[in-house]
Amino acid sequence: MNIATVVLDAYFEEISADYVLINNVQGAFLATDYLARCGHRSIGHLKSNVYISNFGERANGYYNALRKHGIDTSHSFVIPLSPQTEQGYADMVKYLEKEPRLATAYFADNDIIAVAALRGFAKFGYNCPNDISVIGFDDMPFCQLTTPPISTMRVPKRDLGRIAVKRLLEKIQIRESDFMKISIATQLIERESVKKLNP
Repeated sequence: MNIATVVLDAYFEEISADYVLINNVQGAFLATDYLARCGHRSIGHLKSNVYISNFGERANGYYNALRKHGIDTSHSFVIPLSPQTEQGYADMVKYLEKEPRLATAYFADNDIIAVAALRGFAKFGYNCPNDISVIGFDDMPFCQLTTPPISTMRVPKRDLGRIAVKRLLEKIQIRESDFMKISIATQLIERESVKKLNP
């Protein structure tokens, strides 16, 4: 349809439109880089078993950070979990029942997956962060209520909405035909779910 359109928090290669997006690659890179800077050398990925482009971009950022720190990317520390709380927890329990070798720290695709993993780790006697560190993505309100409170990447949701509306108004008023892809940075929020191994 010939109407002004701005797509928020999703990107489609085949559709020419304006986009306002989270910088998922940078956010996941910064989260994983933080784990490495805390002294962790075995860093896993709590990966959504449902693919969306945001999660694919976060995987890219995770691997970019590993490469930056010279950490082997051909490891077995990738755990596929459902992005739904109860199913994600069930997936984590099923995985841990196999008694796999675990990383000392994990980057989770989002906070829901992080919480599901924390519950699974606790069920099997692992303490977070003393045994295993976890960092999430999104900074959802429950991150401050878990035990321990979860370190995460804050997504500036209000800014995403404000910039999308501003861009939409520009498209309507100026009738601009050029398309823009606007990427918004995330912010590291340090809480208590990551152990610093460095002295």
